[in-house]
Amino acid sequence: DLEPLSCAQLIQLAGEFEGHPDNASASILGGAVVSWTEAPADAGGTPGYFAAPLRLHPDVRLFAAIPDVRSSTAETRAVLPEKITHTDARFNVSRAALLVLALTDRPDLLMAATEDVLHQPQRAASMPDSAEFLQFLRRNGMAAVLSGAGPSVLAFTNGVDLPAEALEFGRASGFAVDEMAVGEPVRWSSGVAAAAPERRG
Repeated sequence: DLEPLSCAQLIQLAGEFEGHPDNASASILGGAVVSWTEAPADAGGTPGYFAAPLRLHPDVRLFAAIPDVRSSTAETRAVLPEKITHTDARFNVSRAALLVLALTDRPDLLMAATEDVLHQPQRAASMPDSAEFLQFLRRNGMAAVLSGAGPSVLAFTNGVDLPAEALEFGRASGFAVDEMAVGEPVRWSSGVAAAAPERRG
């Protein structure tokens, strides 16, 4: 019988296939993760892809707003500047660190932790509906970000429902807005990887 692959092996293989471990590692480990890539030891070698799970604070709730239009990741990457200032780099590095704290221990910090200057303002013109909904949420005190490169929007709350006015605004703008379940890690059954039952975050 074949031995099942470990989570670390699955993350490495998926990272090699996709070019980064971000999405696959969350699918493999479940919940929230921090992922990273390490350069190969020798020129032309294969990079190492890694991830570690975070234990989400039980009060963190996630809401996905998915529009009825699609965007190309390659196109939305193309609008990002080749160079950024030290000021902007410092800002986003601080927010990335703060986000880990907000998700695991201090959900009251989610609003500050989800601030961004490196990609959301630059992508606003290419996805105006998403940018408008994102700004609506943040103007009304709700932590929200573009989901990846967009055009979906992800909102976070500290143990409460998304307000009715946010749901109405999103749906009127062409978004399907629903609470997201937080997935468990993959599990093995008879030698086959299977997704574990979902749970609410």
